Amino acid sequence: MLEKRFAAAGQRPLPAPATRQRLLWLWLAFCVVKLSGAVLLHRLYNGGDVWQPALWESTSLVVASGIMALHYRVVRRSGELVGQPWRWLLANLIPLPLWCLLFTPLTYGLRHALYEAIGRSYHHAGWSGVLIYESLQLSLFFLLWLAVVYALASQERIRQEQTQRREVLNALREAHLTLLRQQLQPHFLFNALNLISATMYEDVPKADALLRHLAKLLRQAIASSHQANHSLQEEVCLLRAYAEIMGARFEGRVTVDWQVDAALDDCRLPAMITQPLLENAFKYGVEPFSTPSRLQVQIDAPVAGHLRVRIVQNRGRHAPGAEPGHGLANIRQRLAAHYDDRASLTLDNLEPEGVCATLSLPCAY
Repeated sequence: MLEKRFAAAGQRPLPAPATRQRLLWLWLAFCVVKLSGAVLLHRLYNGGDVWQPALWESTSLVVASGIMALHYRVVRRSGELVGQPWRWLLANLIPLPLWCLLFTPLTYGLRHALYEAIGRSYHHAGWSGVLIYESLQLSLFFLLWLAVVYALASQERIRQEQTQRREVLNALREAHLTLLRQQLQPHFLFNALNLISATMYEDVPKADALLRHLAKLLRQAIASSHQANHSLQEEVCLLRAYAEIMGARFEGRVTVDWQVDAALDDCRLPAMITQPLLENAFKYGVEPFSTPSRLQVQIDAPVAGHLRVRIVQNRGRHAPGAEPGHGLANIRQRLAAHYDDRASLTLDNLEPEGVCATLSLPCAY
């Protein structure tokens, strides 16, 4: 998928429909202004009927519109040169002599035909003077129009590049998140198998129970591994299955209390984002101690739209500034990739002892 998106980023799409519509509306506005200006100037300086200047300007605009429509094919072909202004300008100026040669005969031919149709004669200056005047006028307006076209084409190119950049960044982000999830699963499985290995020679029935719990947990983990996020209800099911494994491992040495707000069951969060926190609580708050320990899993939303997961262990201490383990580093990287700075993970020492791990993140449905 990532390779396809990089390939797509290198393509140069045709001008967007919105850009073509804007060009069309701008040309129509230009025609209206040009026609109105010619009629107004004739009325101010010459007076009398204005049908003749209106007809002259209309024929010029009709022919110019046809030429611009033909030239649009050149604009489309030169789209890949928008990033090189002088080459783009040269590519669009090459047909200009042809347009000048076509413009005057077609425009004046149309005028003669219309005058003939109403039984009148159309008189104008000599052909050499007319050709020079009309060619200069067309060239001037053509250059102004090219400036407008280039501005819109550049704007579209910038928009396309921004869209492609966002797509590539999103693809990289998705690949990074997938990698982090794939890193977490073997890490978790390795730790769980180590627990079973440490138990099987001491207590075979307990090891058998651990294997059954692990099978249940793996089924749930595999079901969640194909999606970037899942519901809080699914996340809590994974946590409970993991707690069952660890509870069997440390039978009689740990109690896990659950305080989960059922109203948050449909809240979406990254799959298995909380499991390393519970793993850490067992590792540092239960395993080192021979006397019973207590863990609390508290999930609520103290601020509307923001989910808070707290895992509290009543034993052990957190060493501030200590290098975070693989699980905690994985959580922080996933939070940054999913939420930027809108999510956080903190570890706080409790008095007289114990640690509270707090995960705070936006609650989306």
